[in-house]
Amino acid sequence: MEQNNWINEVLESTKGMQKAEASPFLFEKISNRIQSGKTTAPVRSNSIKWAFASFAAIILIINVIALSNYSGSENKNTDTTELVSTLGSELGYNSNYNY
Repeated sequence: MEQNNWINEVLESTKGMQKAEASPFLFEKISNRIQSGKTTAPVRSNSIKWAFASFAAIILIINVIALSNYSGSENKNTDTTELVSTLGSELGYNSNYNY
């Protein structure tokens, strides 16, 4: 019963509504714009070139900084077996089991 009341309430809420109507001058506005050939302002190629150049410069600067940091920090421990055994013991991966 409650569901029927709710359905009737929803249906009655649409009473008095009218269909949407377009402006009477809408078609004329659209046809005038088409005939006049006006479009939005195009993006200038100079602004695209400057944007690309600045992006490339930023990437270049980041690469130079990363390369200088990488080459500046030399690995003092060149013996890889010692490094692996040290890391393994710190992480607890070394086992004493005989298989």
